[in-house]
Amino acid sequence: MKSVSFDSDDGIFTGKIKVIVKNSTVLKNLMKNIKKINGIDKVTRV
Repeated sequence: MKSVSFDSDDGIFTGKIKVIVKNSTVLKNLMKNIKKINGIDKVTRV
């Protein structure tokens, strides 16, 4: 994990997590597992 940041607006939290991964397969698995967390609405790669 390289960095983590969060913002809030009217009780809605937005967060950015920067990670360094070995390859796109690892990234896809990480994103899939993050989506499974209760309360996470969206996971995107930027």
